[in-house]
Amino acid sequence: MFYLGEHYAQPVSLDELASHAHVSRSHLSFLFRTELHTAFKTLLGRLRVQKASELLSTDLRQPITDVAMSVGFADLSHFEKSFRRQWGKSPREFRRGIVAATPVPAHRPLSAPAR
Repeated sequence: MFYLGEHYAQPVSLDELASHAHVSRSHLSFLFRTELHTAFKTLLGRLRVQKASELLSTDLRQPITDVAMSVGFADLSHFEKSFRRQWGKSPREFRRGIVAATPVPAHRPLSAPAR
């Protein structure tokens, strides 16, 4: 899990992860299913979408395509489908919600200049 957390944005395969964990590919796949109740690719996709949502929340100017690529998605369409599956809304809708929820500073009247 630590390795995935560090390398989620890179192309990571189950074989590569198994090699780092010093287990066979089939045993690691079994562990994902039995211990984490999910498949490797599903977990990796969720991790990438989670990281993308953090970027969308903190950097409102970064293009969505750049966010998708920076977390390891190869194409925008797959990213948008994965994002919608996890959050129930598109990345744009998610970001609009962040912008709408951001408080606008209250207008303070200018004070008279000191004499």
